[in-house]
Amino acid sequence: MEVRTSDLYEAAYYLERGCRLGAVETVKVESGRPDCVFVLSESDDLMVHLAARWSRGHTEVNLHAFRNAYNQVAGYVHRMKRSSRPQGGR
Repeated sequence: MEVRTSDLYEAAYYLERGCRLGAVETVKVESGRPDCVFVLSESDDLMVHLAARWSRGHTEVNLHAFRNAYNQVAGYVHRMKRSSRPQGGR
């Protein structure tokens, strides 16, 4: 099963719980600035369980591991924003 999210905290939660980050996609949104969508996957049973816990707010994480996962996904967003800036100028 796969979950697609642009929420950095949600993506970090799934990573911290052992899911695989399969892709980071850049998606154009109406406001004009692109957005990152994280595609995470794991076995159907685990993803259903984790998604249900996330939606109910019943999440427990190892804070150190979560911080590392959050920094990883935030890094992807930072690189995407940096590469989407117009070249030249100040």
